[in-house]
Amino acid sequence: MRLYLRRPGWAWTWRDLNLQAKLTLYGVLLALAAVGVTSAVAWRLMDQLAETVARERLDHAAEVVNSEYTNLLENARIIAEAIAAWPPLERASTAEAVETIVSRLPRSSFLQAISRTRSIDLIAVVGPDATTLLEIERGQAAGRGASLRNEEAVMRALAGETAEGLVFADEGVRAEVTLPIRSGDEIVGAVLTAVFLDNALVDRLKSATAFDVTFYAGDYATATTLRLPSGARQTGMLAPLDVLAEVVGEGRAVERIGRTPQGRVIVRYYPVQGIDGRVVGMFSISAPVAQLFESRTQALTVFVPVVATVFVLALVAGAYAARALSLPIRSLVVAVQRIGEGDLTQPVLVASRDEVGRLARAIEDMRLRLLQHAAEQEQLNRLKDQYLFNVAHELKTPLASLVATVELLSQHDGALSPEEQRHLIAVLQRSTARFQALVDNLLDLGSLRAGRFNIHPRPAALRDIVAEAVASMQPLLEARQQQVAWRFDPSLVVLADARRIQQVLVNLLSNANKHGPVGDTIEVRAEQQDSEVWIAVTDHGPGIPEAEQPRLFEAYFRSVMAQESTPGVGLGLAIVKAIVEAHGGRVGMDSRPGAGTTVWFTLPAAVRREAAPALATNAPAAPGER
Repeated sequence: MRLYLRRPGWAWTWRDLNLQAKLTLYGVLLALAAVGVTSAVAWRLMDQLAETVARERLDHAAEVVNSEYTNLLENARIIAEAIAAWPPLERASTAEAVETIVSRLPRSSFLQAISRTRSIDLIAVVGPDATTLLEIERGQAAGRGASLRNEEAVMRALAGETAEGLVFADEGVRAEVTLPIRSGDEIVGAVLTAVFLDNALVDRLKSATAFDVTFYAGDYATATTLRLPSGARQTGMLAPLDVLAEVVGEGRAVERIGRTPQGRVIVRYYPVQGIDGRVVGMFSISAPVAQLFESRTQALTVFVPVVATVFVLALVAGAYAARALSLPIRSLVVAVQRIGEGDLTQPVLVASRDEVGRLARAIEDMRLRLLQHAAEQEQLNRLKDQYLFNVAHELKTPLASLVATVELLSQHDGALSPEEQRHLIAVLQRSTARFQALVDNLLDLGSLRAGRFNIHPRPAALRDIVAEAVASMQPLLEARQQQVAWRFDPSLVVLADARRIQQVLVNLLSNANKHGPVGDTIEVRAEQQDSEVWIAVTDHGPGIPEAEQPRLFEAYFRSVMAQESTPGVGLGLAIVKAIVEAHGGRVGMDSRPGAGTTVWFTLPAAVRREAAPALATNAPAAPGER
């Protein structure tokens, strides 16, 4: 992504913006996206809600129309039953008597009371021959004499059946109820009551539902509240053929969305049954979409200000969050740059416990480690300088002794007595031994660090290994009038590299020689327990402080007491530890100031046995008793 902000003379890309600006822009984009998605979802939800409300209102309107139609039929039935049960008619036994009684009906208070209810548009009483004895239609004079043989409802009533439903007549569509008039078991006539489904009815239904209502006789509109632009009713319009097929043909309600000059409308069509139970007509309810969705418009008047307020708040919160996040990150960048320039003294401030705070803590930990590493490196450099000085000093001493002795031998060879020659040769041996031990340790340390240190363990007699080590140390021992006491079973056999273990013993005897007193007896003890042999070298020197003992097996480390009393490099015990651990053994130390020092190690035994045999003299203590 590359965003350019251009002005004359310069151009900024997205990468040139600081973190706060980027976060603010991201916040703006996220706020716009959130508002857009929320608006789209809200619009869709409001559409669905408005549609749901619209359909609920249409369902309610349909219930009102159905209820009104049912009430009309119920009123017609009640009036028809009341006329059929009029006592004079019930007592009439002949057609002539019925005709006579019916002729008095218009003047009766009974019929006048019914007429005042204004719930019936047509009342007719028919004789047994289907001839009208009395016909009273609202707004017209009473008549008689018309034949109703073609009226299926009348013929059903004369046959003793009750008929009710939608009927098509010349004067329009009506909801009709027809009942037989009985005198005992004999049918002496029929009574017909009807309500016209006319414009007055649909106007009343529109007032109750707020929607346009239309009644259809088949596919032909007989009464409607729909009007043309001229103001005239759209009576006589035809229903769509597909609607007619589904509603009248299949008897189920359907919904269509159409267009009018006033806009879109949703139209529901419901079936209406005839007197034979078949669907013969229908009524429709029409609702303008704008009227149905007025709730959405009302909701939008509230939603738009709310969304605008949320958007502004989101921008403010985003800008504040960007600043709150960028400031600590900016301070971390400065701290990292400072650390990169080598300044490790100033701490990194940790002001929170969130991700930025954890990052600051990690950088601070890194600074502390770097500071510690720098201190260790400085200490290492000092140790290296001291090491080089010690190595040079260690090499200089035996080398100077060698040079001086060789010069004496070369210049005064013939004048030296045998005793003097033996003394000079002993000096050569001691200097050579020290020189050889130092060179071996340096070479072994290099092999250890390079990963080329190898051992070749074989069964070897411990007595022979100790003898070789003591023999190589004899000149140094004699120089300090020291001796070595062996205190172990001569038959012990270890599984080890004899040359390397001899080097271990030489290093331990060398330390005992340096730190033990003049005339000291250095003890070499060993015993076998199960599958390993425990070997220890003990001197009776000043001992080592307990605080320094854990580090004595580290390379270049020398105790303070050793530094003050004897020269050295500090490699002997480190080499001992590496060789012993390469054999699978352990190494340790027991020392107390003023009580001497014992350095012990273990090696695998070549032959397993339960316990070592008792020694003749000075048997060593068990490892757990030291």
